[in-house]
Amino acid sequence: MSKSGIVRAFLRHPSLDVNWQDRKGNTALMLAAVDNRSEIVAALLADPRTDVNAVTTKGRTVLLDVAGISPGLPNVVRQLLAHPKIDVNAASRRSRESPLIAATAAGNVDVAEALLNHTGISVNQRSRSGRSALWYAALRNRVAVAKMLLRHPATNVNAADKLEKRTPLNVAASRGHLGVMKALLAVSNVDVNHADKFGSTPFSNAVRRGRASAVRLLLNDGRVDVNSRDRRGTHAVIVAARSGWRLDILADFNLTNKELQTLFLRSAYLNQTRIVESLLDAAKVSIEARNSRGQTALIIAASKGHTALVDTLANRYNASVKAADKYRRATALHYAAIRGRTGAARVLVAINGTDVNAVDGRGWRPLHHAAYSGRVGVARALLSRPDLDVNAADTKSDLSALLLAVKRRRVGVVQAMLMRKDTSEGSEFLLSRRLQRAVVRRKRVP
Repeated sequence: MSKSGIVRAFLRHPSLDVNWQDRKGNTALMLAAVDNRSEIVAALLADPRTDVNAVTTKGRTVLLDVAGISPGLPNVVRQLLAHPKIDVNAASRRSRESPLIAATAAGNVDVAEALLNHTGISVNQRSRSGRSALWYAALRNRVAVAKMLLRHPATNVNAADKLEKRTPLNVAASRGHLGVMKALLAVSNVDVNHADKFGSTPFSNAVRRGRASAVRLLLNDGRVDVNSRDRRGTHAVIVAARSGWRLDILADFNLTNKELQTLFLRSAYLNQTRIVESLLDAAKVSIEARNSRGQTALIIAASKGHTALVDTLANRYNASVKAADKYRRATALHYAAIRGRTGAARVLVAINGTDVNAVDGRGWRPLHHAAYSGRVGVARALLSRPDLDVNAADTKSDLSALLLAVKRRRVGVVQAMLMRKDTSEGSEFLLSRRLQRAVVRRKRVP
């Protein structure tokens, strides 16, 4: 006898408790349904004593459990939905997740279709966090299910969750789920400019997350307000710049002068040469614009080691190579020496207007910084300038760059400096034996 035959034999007993539950609250129907035993499920559903809406100890019905199984069990779901007493919207006690939400989250297309075809389905039912089935389709990128949900006449396309007040379009845009976005944008009443809890629209969310394809898709929709600002008044483009996204889309956004300056300096920090050039060519910002620390774009680029950008700013746009920041009173060449940016240092040293002997707030010259940190490449670039005062002492401790390099045991810098014939050797007694041996091997330039 088959298993289904055994079950039918048991069901013929009049005193059988068809709805008996184990310690987890599972009934025979639940176990058979989850195990995809269609014949046993049919036999149990045919018995009038069977409670099709019984719940487990976790407050879940058999339909909810089967709907969320991946891959889906559409045949079992259809059997359950055909029962006249089935509660198609019975939600979990804890999360308030409905069978439709469970099927959508799991990506069970056939199951979701069967549920949507049921006359009693509540397509906009939400979980405890306020998330609808369409919201989960946007979150999990369930394109096929999203299209089915949008075809349902009762679907609320703008249903936002409780926590962050984000609609399905907000979620899809921030995740870069293009298929779901296209389906949502095809609906005439979708709110393309809905602002969430933080004042961010789908466009600004896509920009913040660096979803370039999603940004292009939204820019091609005439309903999108590309100049929207969050609740702090920050433009989406500024959000992108602060987030470190390399913008390859630069439309004619309506930015204030302060926002343009922020975009310009942030682009210099990120080495976005094209944006820097476009802003300067359009005369939208000053080449000497400064951030809150008093740093110009040239100082920022030199500090980050963006050699090509340093060359562009200094030689093409005539950025001031003598400009110093607010706190350190350090120039671009100082920062190149501090950070060991050899390429930037070479570009700056090659410019006649660069003051290689400039003193910062610490009383140090660029060569002092190179000597302190052992930046051999920067030191050699500085030493190539004939007007460099190689023996100059700092203005506070009266320590020369050579003495500083000796004290810090920077062998490479000491060797490079001693190759200059105008370097004072009065401090060689401070050299350790290891340094002495390394230096003596080098011959002086005559």
